[in-house]
Amino acid sequence: MSDNLYFEHTNFPTGLPDEHQSEPMLSTLSLSPNVASRSIQDHSRIRICERTAEAVYAVYNFPCMSDYRAYENKFRDLYASECAKEQNLYVEGSKLLEESLSPWSLASTPIDALPYLERKVAFTVHSLAAYRKTLRDVELAKVDLRLLALSGISAGIASAAVAAGSISLADYVSYLKIVTPYQVAAKDKVSLTLKSPDVSVLYYKLRSAIPELEIVKFINKDELAIYAPASDKEFLLSQLRQLSNSHPVQISRLRQFPAASHSKSMQPHINAIVRQMHHVPIKFKDPLIPLLSSSCSEQIVTANQVCSELLAVLTKPIDNGEFAQRLSEVAPAIILETGNGQRLKELATDNNLSEKLFSDSPEQDFGTLKKYVRRRLLLENSQDFALQGIKTVRATWIAPMSLLQD
Repeated sequence: MSDNLYFEHTNFPTGLPDEHQSEPMLSTLSLSPNVASRSIQDHSRIRICERTAEAVYAVYNFPCMSDYRAYENKFRDLYASECAKEQNLYVEGSKLLEESLSPWSLASTPIDALPYLERKVAFTVHSLAAYRKTLRDVELAKVDLRLLALSGISAGIASAAVAAGSISLADYVSYLKIVTPYQVAAKDKVSLTLKSPDVSVLYYKLRSAIPELEIVKFINKDELAIYAPASDKEFLLSQLRQLSNSHPVQISRLRQFPAASHSKSMQPHINAIVRQMHHVPIKFKDPLIPLLSSSCSEQIVTANQVCSELLAVLTKPIDNGEFAQRLSEVAPAIILETGNGQRLKELATDNNLSEKLFSDSPEQDFGTLKKYVRRRLLLENSQDFALQGIKTVRATWIAPMSLLQD
């Protein structure tokens, strides 16, 4: 799989200005060479999923299920029309929609019987599972991230998806970089909050009328926010005035943001994910200490504990000494599992720990740790959560702030 071949050769609508299309953090759809030469039909599937992901959130982000039911037929029609537009994929698209909407359950539990947050998790997981069947040739983890970002999914739903194992925490941090207005570029931003009786229709009209939009976030069933460079404010206002002639829309709030550092703008979202996940239980296979936290010695810990540990790794610098101390704290459990405790002890006191353990060409010792993680942190209900988080830590540990810098 190529790490440098990005999905820039097709007309994949990102909603971002052209000047940002080549930025690696924003071009998160990485394709293999054979996929890059696929037919337009394959690319059409991706565009269908991208637009449907936006529609999914527009329809589903309502405060109660009755609101969703009222919009269900409209959503089905919208999806079917998108499929019909793209290379006659109506049949395949309709089947995909059924797969996305039908299994409203976690462990065969009726969706209406689940608490609201769990309904969000169920919907997110089932939808992404359906998208995967269509995007079978694409690097799936990055597609999931891109779909979440393009759909404008909130921190709450995204964090629930992390807890359910459908995206990794490192991907979530990358997702925050994409959707946080400050983080798209080091430029002044303008935010307009719009009210309309039908935000899903308004959204598509906005995308058509104002291609300069960077980010759209759905707030509730009749309100959404748009973000764009401050230099485009007058143009946006003029376009909105024209749009109001054909669709009821009202500007309820207009804010202008100065360019801000990523670390400052990231913090509220970090706080949000921790608050959202504090009550989500994660069951480990046995009671030995997890690698990520010496304090999590119980057989059942909360997602908040694990999530906080990973966020600390991904969002603030950690020097060799700090990691060495953490490694020493969990050494007893590592020794029990790996049988290679002596080498790990040596690493824990090595000044070049990061280079040896988390280099681009990792030594076997990282493989040992990864085997340990695979055995120790295989979750009963969401296996990818901790494991994928650990795999991605290696790439960001040496310079963890790189995700948050221009």
